[in-house]
Amino acid sequence: MEHHVESAVRINATSKKVWEILDDFGGVENFSSGVEQSPIIGEKNSSLGAKRHCVFYDKTGVHEEK
Repeated sequence: MEHHVESAVRINATSKKVWEILDDFGGVENFSSGVEQSPIIGEKNSSLGAKRHCVFYDKTGVHEEK
């Protein structure tokens, strides 16, 4: 099942710093309050084709691909 989530936040940082953080595809728990952990699946950890498994605090989860 396909799902789309979108939100906007104002961040007091340079665009370079924001993209460094967002490029850490396996580190989504560092900025998403609902995600407990998000380990990378496979060898690719950034760019198109990277995959992760997000585990939420209620212990549900979802596989995501960039």
